[in-house]
Amino acid sequence: MKFFKKSALLSLMTACIMATSAAPVEAKPTNWYAKRNYQGPEVVLRVRGVGLLTNTSEDETVNGQPVSIPKQGDWWTEASYYGVEMGGAYFLSDRFAVEGNLGYLGTTDTFVQTFTFTQGGSPVVVSTEGKVRMIPVTLLAQFYPAPYGDFVPYLGAGWQHAFIMNDYENIEMDDFSGPVFQVGADYWFNEKYAFNFELRKVWMKTDIDYSALVGQAIPGMEYKSEADLDPLLISAGLTVRF
Repeated sequence: MKFFKKSALLSLMTACIMATSAAPVEAKPTNWYAKRNYQGPEVVLRVRGVGLLTNTSEDETVNGQPVSIPKQGDWWTEASYYGVEMGGAYFLSDRFAVEGNLGYLGTTDTFVQTFTFTQGGSPVVVSTEGKVRMIPVTLLAQFYPAPYGDFVPYLGAGWQHAFIMNDYENIEMDDFSGPVFQVGADYWFNEKYAFNFELRKVWMKTDIDYSALVGQAIPGMEYKSEADLDPLLISAGLTVRF
């Protein structure tokens, strides 16, 4: 009888152990979405330092005819631009968000732009000194393919408009505007704070009118340029959840 009781108890214990080991274990994500049991719209604030790698091409005209004017001290390709950006992302779900950003990009470099024209077979050199600063405003739609985990990557696409502060005398320059694509990631230290890193490619166009500058040396000449400014922005900073 004792042997039967021991055998039955042993069998029951074995069955419990097997049932426990066979039961599925639910994987719980670790980042702030899971910890808060995401129920609706969320907001995060991002503050970043930004650096800009320039890339450009220009279509130049003199009195309406295509030309290529030798120049030195280019304000865009030879300058180093950097600044700050602040923005917020509004989450419509755990995977989709809209983000708006406001930034400032400037340079400590003051460039002397020099243009060399040919007039009557002789070279005519025209120059001006200054710098360009910009205030970019960006609106993006974002997708978070893997929102659960400490490392949260994202993709985004939208539009950027940059308001221009032009210090060059006798040069008229329109604001920059164009589509933008971003790829970035947040690494969450805890439920509130994350390290953010992002790359953003922008395709912008602007019209530049040098006629007032060139006209001082060569009266009646209209020198204009349509510039494709396609910079790569590299940024890093802090993400804060509210």
